[in-house]
Amino acid sequence: MILMATGITMFMTYPSIVQLVRSPMPLGFGGNPVDTANVQLPFMIMFLVFASITPLIINRIGKLNPIIIGAITSLIGSLGLLMFH
Repeated sequence: MILMATGITMFMTYPSIVQLVRSPMPLGFGGNPVDTANVQLPFMIMFLVFASITPLIINRIGKLNPIIIGAITSLIGSLGLLMFH
């Protein structure tokens, strides 16, 4: 269940960022496609970094703690996007 929620959160992030950046100023940032790419680039870099570091973290800490931390972080991020959209 946690893995499915994390996958949904990942795939929910990209379309919502595009909508938030491209929307007019009162509802969004009023940006152009280049601004959207500049906002999405850090997310992509972090996904690549964490995808390569995740096995090392799981081997050192264990399986449960990273799952709990990731689930809480994903929940906070999703709720933040929902609240500010």
